[in-house]
Amino acid sequence: MTQDRGDGEGRVAAPAALLVLALTIMVQANAAFAALVLAAIAPEVSHSLGVPTSFIGYQISLVYGAAAVSSLFAGGLVPRFGACRSSQISMVLVAAGCALATVPTVGTLVGASLVIGIGYGMTNPSASILLLRFTPGHRRNLIFSIKQTGVPLGGVMAGLLAPTVALAYGWQAAPATAASFAFLMAAALEIVRRSWDRESVARVAAGENPFESLRLVWRIAPLRWLSNGCFCFAVTQLCLVGFLVTLLVEEVDFTLLEAGFLLSLTQVMGAAGRVLWGWVADRLGDGLGVLMA
Repeated sequence: MTQDRGDGEGRVAAPAALLVLALTIMVQANAAFAALVLAAIAPEVSHSLGVPTSFIGYQISLVYGAAAVSSLFAGGLVPRFGACRSSQISMVLVAAGCALATVPTVGTLVGASLVIGIGYGMTNPSASILLLRFTPGHRRNLIFSIKQTGVPLGGVMAGLLAPTVALAYGWQAAPATAASFAFLMAAALEIVRRSWDRESVARVAAGENPFESLRLVWRIAPLRWLSNGCFCFAVTQLCLVGFLVTLLVEEVDFTLLEAGFLLSLTQVMGAAGRVLWGWVADRLGDGLGVLMA
């Protein structure tokens, strides 16, 4: 039984591939939960700290700004430490950031957002390596689409859990819950780490230029245009998840629980859409055409 190395010719036992997919989804979901947990309770946080609810926009920007920088370096960390170990490191960082977010000051929330973002940025490179290794090429669009459902799943967790926990125990309990989930995820990954990280290369040079891949994307026109398009999609997505709860509570007079439920509903539909369009792309063999449509 051979592992797939990215050429689509290798195969791996279905249970192993499903386990990889399930755990990478869970890692992505926990990271997304951590990134969105404060946005899901933004009115409560802003009232407690005495800042405008628009403050959540800066908090989300810090998380994803740090994630963008972190992802540039994560590609070099994965072969050095192993994909599974890198996922564990990301979960520990996410847990630490969420724990720091329980301290009710603006300064600590800034630091917490940066730490969460650094951990978040490490999730995709490590998951991509694992999925490329363990999944067949002819199912890759669908598999990667399913893996990306971890993002809206994290949004569902944020929309349903964060307001409920915040109203019952205080808003600090929401990031504390996200911290607990991320820490438990890091511990659970230790079970499979040795078998998944057998190909890690400890001698990989730490001084490799992390911006080389960025320059490569910018030099190749199709990659440059695709990246710009994805940036626009990402802006739309983050505006929705970042401000929906605040909009519904402050402007439409929804309760925090009602707004959180609606946030969860949008994320459920987003998860379904990711799988649907990945399946369509595989069926048509034209991922770019489906993206344009």
